[in-house]
Amino acid sequence: MKQYAQHFAANVPQSEPVPLRDMVKNAAGGYVFKINDWKRLRRFLILGSDTNTFYESSKNLTIENATIVKNLVKENGKTVVDEIVSVSDQGLGLKNDPAIFALAIASVHGDQETRKYAFQSLSKVCRIGTHLFQFATAREVLGGGWGRGMRRTIANWYVEKPFEALIFQSLKYRQREGWSHRDLLRLCHAKGDERQNQVFDAICHNKWEQLNENNLVSGFLEVQGATDASEAAEIIARTKIPREFVPTQFLTEPEVWDALLPTMPITALVRNLGNLTKSGLVAPLSSASALVALKLEDANQIQRSRIHPWSIMVATKVYKSGKGMKGGNTWKPVPRVLQALDTAFDKSFGNVIPTGKAYLLGVDVSSSMKGGYGMSTPVTPAEAASAMALITARTESNYYIMGFSTKFVDLGINAKDSLSDVMKKTYDRNFGGTDTSVAIDWALRNNVKADVVMIYTDNETWAGDSHTFQAMEKYRKAIEHPVKLGVCGFTSTGRSIANQSDMLSMDFVGLSADLPHAINMFVNE
Repeated sequence: MKQYAQHFAANVPQSEPVPLRDMVKNAAGGYVFKINDWKRLRRFLILGSDTNTFYESSKNLTIENATIVKNLVKENGKTVVDEIVSVSDQGLGLKNDPAIFALAIASVHGDQETRKYAFQSLSKVCRIGTHLFQFATAREVLGGGWGRGMRRTIANWYVEKPFEALIFQSLKYRQREGWSHRDLLRLCHAKGDERQNQVFDAICHNKWEQLNENNLVSGFLEVQGATDASEAAEIIARTKIPREFVPTQFLTEPEVWDALLPTMPITALVRNLGNLTKSGLVAPLSSASALVALKLEDANQIQRSRIHPWSIMVATKVYKSGKGMKGGNTWKPVPRVLQALDTAFDKSFGNVIPTGKAYLLGVDVSSSMKGGYGMSTPVTPAEAASAMALITARTESNYYIMGFSTKFVDLGINAKDSLSDVMKKTYDRNFGGTDTSVAIDWALRNNVKADVVMIYTDNETWAGDSHTFQAMEKYRKAIEHPVKLGVCGFTSTGRSIANQSDMLSMDFVGLSADLPHAINMFVNE
């Protein structure tokens, strides 16, 4: 029997599949486990696929994911729609775009009941005008028409809005994606009550003057006719209109930003920190800086805004760099604002209860972790992975963070680091191939006894002498302890290094807003 068993007992290089295991080749040439389509759906909804990874194009990833969504819709359309609504409503994804696109797929390719359910769920996913325009675009691309179901659904989106909310949405998000509210209303023929119909008439025939008694409308019309920044600022302060109502020529003036700041939502505030600082309004020891910090450190505002940790990471890196991603905007970052961003990042996850376990956190810093998000934002997956690991470090008292490619890299990250410190320590540290077993091998060689090993990676591992799950089995046996393995994937591919049949292993979606809570549940179960 030994002559047969020897071929199954030995470690197998990651460049080869383990015999009798259901493994697939990843984009880097290594062999890993395929995740099921329901997990792939969740990855897509949370991570999206609008940028290339190091190995795969955005086009291929999107087509793959769209095909999986379509197949799952055929299998169980209601469950797919429920998952879309859950991820969107809780603000778990990097953007809402994948959820909108998936809902459009369900509304086009589902059976009659699924299409009806998808339409009924529209307002839960498409909460603002921009989302509605995106849904219309997605439906058009997918071949969905303007049948009775679509017309009724779009009409209901408008009619269900209270009068004030309807005006706000109509003026704040006037046109996007090649669509305008006028276009959609003319297609859906919405009929509301008398006041709503007045708004529809104002949109379709540009008759906003007939609603001039409304504070939002009067503010919009007034600011459009303002002759200078002082007049615009006075109108903003009095009517509390949002930034989108203000003509572009006034958005370089500090007095205009000063008028906007008190009522500015968190998401808009984070996006405009550079503009606020460039204008001179946000400066060391200024009252505006104090107000910005107060807003960013308010846990209730952070939670209500549904701002994603990713948005705060991007804002932190851009703001600290002192220059915009596009154009020639430059500013000198204010330390108090950077400190507030760090607090906002923590609070964007909600309250995380420590587990009291010993954590070994392995952050993939191989060359492939330069790809992905870095195509459209300044934050690389490696930096994002480090930031996710930092949350665990700040929550737990017993942890060790290491970087890896094909060898151990000490990133010097600890719980006292700020978010910008972590990204600085990880910046441009990406090199070499990928061996996701490095952290486990290091623990084994150094007799480090962890309760939990968390690996943050894009799953494109290929360089190890043994597969990660084999290293974990060896490690558990050596320390005689049921160590749990968590794998956080940072791309929306269908692969994982975690053994899908191992009850002590779990896949997570990297950058999900519920990641710390999900890890805690896994560790404590």
